[in-house]
Amino acid sequence: SQVKNSATHLKSIRGRARMSDPPLRQYMNDCSDCVEHLWDAIQAEDYFAVAHGMNRAHGLMRDLQGMSTSRIEAIRTAMLTSGFGAAKLSGSGGGGSIVGLTPIDSVNECIEKLVRQPGLQLAQVFVVEESIGALTFGSASTSS
Repeated sequence: SQVKNSATHLKSIRGRARMSDPPLRQYMNDCSDCVEHLWDAIQAEDYFAVAHGMNRAHGLMRDLQGMSTSRIEAIRTAMLTSGFGAAKLSGSGGGGSIVGLTPIDSVNECIEKLVRQPGLQLAQVFVVEESIGALTFGSASTSS
């Protein structure tokens, strides 16, 4: 199992930035574009566009920066095949944290399918419902 370390990764990124590393520059440009599209999707309350953006962001982190592990990818694949619209790694580099996105009326079914996947090792699954920090689409204004 691959272990990620934030301090080591950030040190590597800073060194690459000083050398104007082309893949890092591509990652930064693509992430900026991805964030713009995600923000538009959030403001439009467009679930499918948000899911696409989350999956795109995950791909950028994985493919251009090596910010994933085989375990995260296995869990992510299991989440997507269980009905989640998006699954994206999250956290500070320690590995093993993934955020999934699914409509609220599908969450129980998606989790039931996920936990029944053979050979999958999940530590914990949390469902985040609407709160000050996590609004669901259609429940409140997303503009500031």
